[in-house]
Amino acid sequence: MLVMPFFAKQEKPGSGSGIADVALEAISVAGGNHPVLFAPIAPKQGRRRDTYTRALAQLRALQWDAYFRGMGLSRDARREMITGAFGVTSDAMDKWLQRDLPATLGADAVDLQVRIAEREGANDSWFTSRGADDSRLQMDGRAYKRILGYE
Repeated sequence: MLVMPFFAKQEKPGSGSGIADVALEAISVAGGNHPVLFAPIAPKQGRRRDTYTRALAQLRALQWDAYFRGMGLSRDARREMITGAFGVTSDAMDKWLQRDLPATLGADAVDLQVRIAEREGANDSWFTSRGADDSRLQMDGRAYKRILGYE
């Protein structure tokens, strides 16, 4: 409730998206109500419920690929590192980039994020040391595996 004054001008009470609505929903659920704001939406036929979350993690893998490409690593070397961390094949990453992510996140957004990561790799401004790169890559890979239910 401490943050409510900061967002009071932007919120529209009763819209279902404001902090006050979320707070009331949490209180109601704690009191025994079934969730309304956070109720799962029935997925489209053949789609997972975590499509967006999974797409963000997949985009993270593609950003790593672009970052390492910007650093000058060969395709085989960078894909081997990402495959080890995320547990996916190089072909799967290509499908994400061409087919899956543009449908979920938008082609322009995916392209922009990948180009930014490549430029950061070329400038080496994303992370400062190679050790930090490896630990963060592994952390992102574990997060993706958790989303899929492997960890």
